[in-house]
Amino acid sequence: MAKCTLRIVGFLSVLFFMAWIDRVNVGFAALQMNGDLGFSATVYGLGAGLFFVGYTIFEIPSNLVLNRVGARLWIARIMVTWGLVSSCFAFIHGETSFYILRLLLGIAEAGFVPGVVLYLSQWFPRANRARAFSIFFSCALLAPMIGGPISGWLIGASHGVGGLPGWRFMFLVEGIPAVLLGIVTFFYLPDTPERAGWLDAAECRWLRAQFATEPAGDTGDHGSLTAVIRDPRLWALVVTYYFWAISGYGIIYWLPIILKSMGGLSNLEVGFLSAAPFAFGIVGLLLASYLSDRSGDRKSYLVGLSILGGVALAASGFTASIPLALGLICVAAFGIWGAQAIFWTIPAGYLKDRAAAAGIAMVNMAAGLGGFTGPYLVGWVRDATGNFALALVALAATSFIMAGIVTLLPIARTERRVRAVAGAD
Repeated sequence: MAKCTLRIVGFLSVLFFMAWIDRVNVGFAALQMNGDLGFSATVYGLGAGLFFVGYTIFEIPSNLVLNRVGARLWIARIMVTWGLVSSCFAFIHGETSFYILRLLLGIAEAGFVPGVVLYLSQWFPRANRARAFSIFFSCALLAPMIGGPISGWLIGASHGVGGLPGWRFMFLVEGIPAVLLGIVTFFYLPDTPERAGWLDAAECRWLRAQFATEPAGDTGDHGSLTAVIRDPRLWALVVTYYFWAISGYGIIYWLPIILKSMGGLSNLEVGFLSAAPFAFGIVGLLLASYLSDRSGDRKSYLVGLSILGGVALAASGFTASIPLALGLICVAAFGIWGAQAIFWTIPAGYLKDRAAAAGIAMVNMAAGLGGFTGPYLVGWVRDATGNFALALVALAATSFIMAGIVTLLPIARTERRVRAVAGAD
């Protein structure tokens, strides 16, 4: 498991980090771009959300192709295409080109997250799965945490280079690593444990034995695609993740602008301050997944963290103090992203074979819909009210709804990790 974590989760986490750099750097570009191109809050929110339209439409087809051709080839293709499209943002000149490229970026990246979730579920037995997911998803938060200061610095330091404003140069530069990593992926990533030269035969047999002896998943054992689509529990998970995504993506795409609106901060300062909530989100991911793996209690942690995130997010909109508002958003990020890693253990736990490829993609499609709704909702409320307070309340409400749905779901306790490890030994 240590080998798999280092060589598989570690590598995929680097890829996810670059995906998120190219996905959310538009939030930092907006500090200059919106003024240069005359974008209103609604226009920017719509463009940010359009990424998820293309992402959602092509989510299931992409994951089915990955299941057929293998993760190595398909993830490499995804990375190369999204890197090229991301660099093309340097050449947008108005609303139409902004909308088109955001749509194309979503199409290019479609299938990456559900593909990785499916791939990891084939390498990590259930007792180890939440921790693997938490490490992987934490890189989605490292991107705005580390990439924020980098993007803010690039925008300022590169302004005028080659006659380009800083935000155009930032887009041009930050798409290149994804293309290079896509090429590396094709030669590095093994499709199955048997093709991993760093696992010996005994380790492969042990890993296969763990999967062979696993009990049915939390909500049943589904290998039939038709049975999964008809299962109301899957649709409950889809709706649950939709509400998670509204709050998560609403924060990601608007945090730099919210901080800037408080006044007195430079773009570089915004970049550094915006990193703090995502650092707390990473702590939430790792700590919540560890505790839920140890206890086997997914539901209690998922509900509690969702409520914590909602309360803190709502409160952050009603303070004029930058340190206090930022502190509350940090607490909200801890709860919201702590819930995410735990959530993904549920669909990955009971979907099997071809049904897993489509079912996990269906759940992740909800993130696409929520990713469109969240940024657009914040922009619309901001333009309608003239401030971000009610927009943050609207995002907080989605966390409370998520907690309510999870409370009603039949999520059984899993085996405690310590017992599973003892049995394996």
